Amino acid sequence: MDYPHGSHDSSGLHDSSGSHDSSGSHGSSGSHGSDCCCNEGLAEQLRKFRNQEVIVFEPTAVIIGTIKRVIDDSVLVMNNFQKVASFGNANVSLTSTEELFVNICTITEFFPFPTDTAAATALNNLRQINATRLL
Repeated sequence: MDYPHGSHDSSGLHDSSGSHDSSGSHGSSGSHGSDCCCNEGLAEQLRKFRNQEVIVFEPTAVIIGTIKRVIDDSVLVMNNFQKVASFGNANVSLTSTEELFVNICTITEFFPFPTDTAAATALNNLRQINATRLL
């Protein structure tokens, strides 16, 4: 089998981003070996900002929240988030302290907020306007 990134041992486990448990194996789960492998670099960058507030851009949505963890280089888990999605002329906003699971393949870019006071003020301002002007 041809693997675009990293090396694989005979068990099929991917070793380019650290250790994986059995859920990281290739097979019917589709988590590795799919078109999403090109986002391994993005997953690594997202991990660097664990427990920090970021703004994440998707094609039709903006998410402001805290990175909790990245699962198998394919899912970003955020909490304390606000997501604003645009569907034609309608915007839908969701705010929660619970977890949000984001497919990394849908992320076009992200921006980590610095931890200084100016960044906190900017983040609060974005939340006040519901981030709808970013769409």
